[in-house]
Amino acid sequence: DMALEAFVVLSGNVEIREREGSVLARFDRGSTVGEIAYLAAMPRTADIVVTNDAEVLVLTQEMFRKVIASEPAIASKILFNLTLILAERLRATTQNLSNNTQGF
Repeated sequence: DMALEAFVVLSGNVEIREREGSVLARFDRGSTVGEIAYLAAMPRTADIVVTNDAEVLVLTQEMFRKVIASEPAIASKILFNLTLILAERLRATTQNLSNNTQGF
């Protein structure tokens, strides 16, 4: 599906799963998920599955455009935080790849 929203886990737990069902990641309270496809407006590459009753905040692109227009300072803080999240995930992925290729 085309991603028009990202999610912030307010309570509970979610997993990111490949289409075949393999678990790629687990997230709990305070985590943001679905942000890559949301920011790039591209189809999702995995499924978000609730594994324990969860409450999530849905961030739509339409809502974010309104925040940009009405509250640019808040919008810039949101974008900065999303950048930090993406940078940390890229760092972790790079580290995992490095660890998995050290014996080759």
